[in-house]
Amino acid sequence: MLSTGVVVFEFQYQKQQLTVNRELMLKLQDQIRENLNRADNCTKEKVHNFRNK
Repeated sequence: MLSTGVVVFEFQYQKQQLTVNRELMLKLQDQIRENLNRADNCTKEKVHNFRNK
C-alpha cells in the first residue's frame, strides 16, 4: 500500500510534468510557425526573383 506522501508527491510530479510538456509544446509551435513563415518568405523571394529574370 502506498503512503499518502508518495501519492501526493506523484500527483505533484505529474502536474509539473504536464506544465513542462505544455511549455515545450508551445515553444515547439512557435518554432514551427517561425520556420513556416521563413520558408514562406523564402519561397516568395524565389518566385519574385524568378519573375524578374
